[in-house]
Amino acid sequence: MQLVRIRTAQNVDIEYEVASIGDRIVAAVLDMVIVLLYVLAIILLWVFVATTFEPTFSEGFGVVLIIVTLVVPTMFYHLIFEVFNNGQSLGKKIRKIRVVKIDGSQPSIGSYILRWLLRLIEVDLMSGAVALVAILISGKGQRLGDMAAKTTVIRLIGHNLDDTIFTPIEAGYEPVFPQVSQLTGQDVSTIKEVLNVSTDRKTYSKETQQELLDKTKSSIQNRLDVQSDLPPQDFLSIVLKDYNAVKQ
Repeated sequence: MQLVRIRTAQNVDIEYEVASIGDRIVAAVLDMVIVLLYVLAIILLWVFVATTFEPTFSEGFGVVLIIVTLVVPTMFYHLIFEVFNNGQSLGKKIRKIRVVKIDGSQPSIGSYILRWLLRLIEVDLMSGAVALVAILISGKGQRLGDMAAKTTVIRLIGHNLDDTIFTPIEAGYEPVFPQVSQLTGQDVSTIKEVLNVSTDRKTYSKETQQELLDKTKSSIQNRLDVQSDLPPQDFLSIVLKDYNAVKQ
């Protein structure tokens, strides 16, 4: 199992499992099927319109119609979905994998465009052979487009309320640290993820868990300009509850 260490905005390193070649191939096949189904649906729609309404199109308009409804959506499918669907094509979403920046930041539109441009060569023109070799030897699950854009593809754990920043709080709860309103959603997501890591004894060593907790507590204390004698796990749990309380 390949792991990639990604640094969050709080300078906390968290390891993610790199999407396997199998995951990426299955996602690519799913995307191909989705695109083919779209093409088939558009062709059937054209046939229905032509036989039912018998429209008269000029040759130029017909060419524009084909480009707008068929060529553009299929050619730019991966770029459109990765930009507007948080790094996931439909196939990636089904396989629960996602494009991320190696440094932990959100990929920019430029990063997605760079990945897409090189995909045309690696995957479309070379039938995926170049991409496969690059992924095998990169050590971080990166094809050439990922290397150029400084991205990779990671596996995601199934998301539910426990994987989000939501934390249930009792009625009448009074925040201990009202300064939590200064935190961003990304800050709180990192806290939640670190707390999840701290309970995963199978994947992470006790030393790694403690280091993550200590670093995160120190970073959050600096952000809030507070000092607490609470153990890191207790402190972060309270901050998480406080954030949910002030944002209600």
